[in-house]
Formats: sequence, C-alpha cells, structure tokens
Amino acid sequence: MSVPSESEMDRAMRKWKMLFEFLDLDGDGFLKLEEFMEFPTQLIKVGKVDLGSHLAKVYKSHWDKVCQAVNLPPGQQKIGGDLWIKGFHVVNQSKWFQSNFVPTMSKAFFDSMDKNGNNLISLEEWREHYNLMGANDEEFIRQSFAKMDENGDGEISREEFDHAFWSFSNYHGPDKDFSFLYNKFK
Repeated sequence: MSVPSESEMDRAMRKWKMLFEFLDLDGDGFLKLEEFMEFPTQLIKVGKVDLGSHLAKVYKSHWDKVCQAVNLPPGQQKIGGDLWIKGFHVVNQSKWFQSNFVPTMSKAFFDSMDKNGNNLISLEEWREHYNLMGANDEEFIRQSFAKMDENGDGEISREEFDHAFWSFSNYHGPDKDFSFLYNKFK
C-alpha cells in the first residue's frame, strides 16, 4: 500500500469529517451507535433493500472495528468526532473494509436504486431515489448522476457504480470527489 501524499490525506480527512457531520444527526459532536445505524435503516426503508439484516450486521461490525482502532471497547455507545474520524480512517485502510464493507454497501445502494432490476440505473431511478431521501435539487441530481455515468451512455452500470463507490470510499482510488453528496441530506 502506498503512502498517500499530503493532499490525498487532507482530502480523505475532509471526506471523513463531512461523513461524520452527516451521520451526527443531533449535531452534538458525538456519533452515537443509534445515529450510525440510522443510515442503513433508512437505506433499507427507502430502497426496499433485501440485504437488510446482512447490511445491518456489516454496518455494526464497522462500528466495532472503528471502536477497536481507537482503543475503545466494541459496542461503545458514542464516539467524539476526532476520535471517530481517526478510527474510521484506520478501518478504511483495512482488508476487511475493502472486502466486506465496501462491496456490501455498494450492492445495497445499487440495488436500492435499480427499481426495475435490469442492472442499470437510469436518471429517473437515480432521481426517484434521491427524491425519496430528501434531495430535490435537479442540478444536484443531474451532476451526481453524470459523475457516476463514466461512459456517458445515460445509464449507470453496476461496474460504474462499484468503481465510483470504491473511489468515494477510498482516497487511494481515482480522483473523483463525491463529497458534495453529504450536504444534500441535512
């Protein structure tokens, strides 16, 4: 694994800080387990995702691994922002994150958007998903869709989605910054 440059590290920390702020639902500067678990709960409801229990289990494992990374007991009920960001960054580098968390989340997101089951996400499916999650800004919807549609054919394939999701989850990936997504759901 290569050591990231200062700018890559700064970019990663900025993304994790935005993620923390997105997940910290009550804005108190601490992430509680119940707040962390709210995201997969909403994804399951909005997208009618079949992976429900598996997604929740992987998400809970992620929480425990973040706790362990910063020397807190698994199942800790709340973590301060800087400590969570540090732990998340460590877990993000792990083999477990790459082989379990990212593929599970990518599949859950994709499946929640692919309403007709054709393994492609149309702009209309993308729009419907984000409207259900509270993002109704047409410019945002089109911009985020265009970033995901790498070949510009008007549909997002599972491969394009997985590639973009991996890039978003891992600062070692191609320079594709999806951090603007976080601010649309507050």
